[in-house]
Amino acid sequence: MVLATLTGLALTFLLLILVFAGIVASAISSGKKSTEIGEQTVLEFRPGLSIADRSIENPFAAFTDEAGFTSSLGLYDILKTIDRAKTDSRIKGIVLRPEFSGSGFATIAELRSKIASFRKSGKFVYCYADVMTEQAFYLASACDSIFIHPSCEWMFDGLSANIVMYKGLLDKAGVEMEVFRAGKYKSAVEPFIQKQISAENREQTSLLVQTVFGQYIRDIAISRKIDSGTLAGYAHTLAITDAATACSLRLADRRMQYDQFVELVGKKAGLKEPAKMKTVALADYAGSPTKEDKEYSKDKIAIVYASGEIGYGKSQEPDQITNENMAAALRKVREDKNIKAVVLRVNSPGGGSLASDIIAREIELTRKVKPVIASFGNVAASGGYYIACLADTIVCLPQTITGSIGVFGLFPNTGKLFREHMALNYESVGTGPNSDFGRPDGPMNANQRQYIQGMVNRIYGDFISIVARGRNMDTARVNALGQGRVWPGSEALHNGLADVNGGMETALQLAADRAKLKNYRVVEYPEVKFSLSALFGSMTDTEARMKAMLGDDYGFIMEMRKMTQRSGYQAMMPFELEWR
Repeated sequence: MVLATLTGLALTFLLLILVFAGIVASAISSGKKSTEIGEQTVLEFRPGLSIADRSIENPFAAFTDEAGFTSSLGLYDILKTIDRAKTDSRIKGIVLRPEFSGSGFATIAELRSKIASFRKSGKFVYCYADVMTEQAFYLASACDSIFIHPSCEWMFDGLSANIVMYKGLLDKAGVEMEVFRAGKYKSAVEPFIQKQISAENREQTSLLVQTVFGQYIRDIAISRKIDSGTLAGYAHTLAITDAATACSLRLADRRMQYDQFVELVGKKAGLKEPAKMKTVALADYAGSPTKEDKEYSKDKIAIVYASGEIGYGKSQEPDQITNENMAAALRKVREDKNIKAVVLRVNSPGGGSLASDIIAREIELTRKVKPVIASFGNVAASGGYYIACLADTIVCLPQTITGSIGVFGLFPNTGKLFREHMALNYESVGTGPNSDFGRPDGPMNANQRQYIQGMVNRIYGDFISIVARGRNMDTARVNALGQGRVWPGSEALHNGLADVNGGMETALQLAADRAKLKNYRVVEYPEVKFSLSALFGSMTDTEARMKAMLGDDYGFIMEMRKMTQRSGYQAMMPFELEWR
């Protein structure tokens, strides 16, 4: 009976493996099917909830992405695909469906630029929306025309940055935070030690919000041919009350049902039966074979992606930066003689100071061998700036969030929680007065506080020095720009923290120019290895869907979770910015 049971279990396990392998093989097979592109094809671009910098190889995309979002397609591949469509005679135009776009404004700015470039070819880009958010409208405004559902829900009320303060909750829980920081603007710790944000934090956040909103209004005003002051007034007075108002105030062009829009696009594409027009998803077109055989080049430019928080150790997740993964990738890039230049693409609010320092050293070593151009995405702040400041050139957009040169340490005192709420008594036996340094149930003594503050000051000094060396500034100047202060990209370009206004393609062109390359291939690092996220979707996509489901609760839950996971001294942006 035992033998029979074990045999049955073994056969069941084997059967499950075979079934799972069949599902994976089927998914991969279906994912590799090339899409037929007709002579009068219209592409449909649905940005979805969030666009990462790098494409995610997801064999289950066919099963999970039923809405047709291009969330598995990264920004670089989207830009490259639109460029390809521009010169493809089979492609007549693009239909944009931006309803739920929640990407950062720097990402959307790059997409807007590419849409403008596509339109210069003489092909059309039409937008259709049932819902219009601030980000969706920013992207839509780059199109030839904006068509909306007669009952389109349109929110146009300006931008705000929301910061949740946790001090009251911690007081009720019986947790007191001991804080050590360098930089008066290093306000990442504020939510845990006070109930209102400081004047310094309000100052920097206000500058950031006003700068991004100003660029937002200027860009839309130019595209829609509306006075920028008038446009800002619409936001401030909640003038857009319905679809009819949006059209009458020229934010949109026409109201119509989707079937009417389909027929309109079909006529524009030159179809004999316009009402039967069917679009091809941009992601499917990206995977279809090209007619032209491009010349193969042994010369390469490497894009090294640094996306997510910075942590110490090793990780297979595509949305996390670790020193081991980045160091290994940079060593490979450095030692490959066919790689002539490097683009370091940074989209990170920072993280562990030690991991950041290890990565920065690898960047410095790589720069001695070949050009390194840093390209900043939506955010490259604190540790994200630390790892990039030694690059030859830093490229960013006005909407990029950067700077935040500062350090903090956060240590919870859970004594009241343990004693009064959990009835726990924490005992320890040690060899000296500081041998239990770090125990969570009581405050630090004066010597311990001095020790921690000294460590924070030393790390901040190192941060200042490395920025000064990388940016050719004196330390006094860096210290004045530092203090943990966050800067919008437009200010960073002005004050010397960045060099060139532009996105990924600008950085690639600079890298090619520095390496004196005309023909080259782009390769991507760190190399993607098998992980659960490769099968079931990236963290960026998953978190975006969770955010949509949980609403305001999402930020609170994730911030508390992150704080419990962080260890060591942190070079982190002072707040997690969510545009509203």
